[in-house]
Amino acid sequence: MTADAIRQEFSGKGLAGVYPGGKTWAEDIAADGTTDYREAEIRRPGQWWTTKLEFCFRYPEPGVGGCFRITKVSANCYELYDYSSEFGRAEAPPLQKGAWNGRMWRTQAPHTCEATPSA
Repeated sequence: MTADAIRQEFSGKGLAGVYPGGKTWAEDIAADGTTDYREAEIRRPGQWWTTKLEFCFRYPEPGVGGCFRITKVSANCYELYDYSSEFGRAEAPPLQKGAWNGRMWRTQAPHTCEATPSA
């Protein structure tokens, strides 16, 4: 996704997601560039921004953050690829099991990700 598409689909929205190992998270993406990340007992305020093709996050230590390429898989399902990885730098990250760093969806609508990720 491009920076414009990322801002349009996620700015001012709540997100939820799952890491490849099954751990879940939620994050509010405020229009002012701040975030509120939650994972189990962890809560981290942070900042978000975009580059030409990346969705980036920064959190206080030890949260750090990173930049991700976002691939829209379906109407409300997105895969995140760490930009520092081979797949994140690819022209189009693959829909390949184990290649993504997380899946996410907007919380304002039902997600369209499979219960068990197939890609």
